[in-house]
Amino acid sequence: MADNQRAWSLPKGSIRAILALLFTFGIAYLWITKGVAPPAFFDLVAGIWALYFGQKALSTLVKGEAQPPYPLWLPKATVRSIIAVTVVLVAVYLWVTKGEVDPQILKGAGIVVGFYFLQHGAKAIHEAKSKGKTPSKK
Repeated sequence: MADNQRAWSLPKGSIRAILALLFTFGIAYLWITKGVAPPAFFDLVAGIWALYFGQKALSTLVKGEAQPPYPLWLPKATVRSIIAVTVVLVAVYLWVTKGEVDPQILKGAGIVVGFYFLQHGAKAIHEAKSKGKTPSKK
């Protein structure tokens, strides 16, 4: 696809990355200032994370590794790492400063870290298939 056909002439996946980062920082702000986000907002952000990470996992399985330029011209896996680190750091920050973490934040950290590993699992499956192997079943 030519650059003039991409949204705002950004690399593929950049709009999803911008949305995922904005909503991640938004919910992190709510968690830090209020301790919890409204349940409807949390569900929306979890859906955005699912879309972002799930699309990456599906893309890896179907098309193989994405080729540069990566979203927002950042190095490979930067956006996913920023999202995962942000959510985990918010949970750690709240644990250290307040001595407790709302279950919603722990759920969010579990979702993001789970999706992060799901994408890496999809990559491992793709690599095994491309080498003519199938993952061993134990």
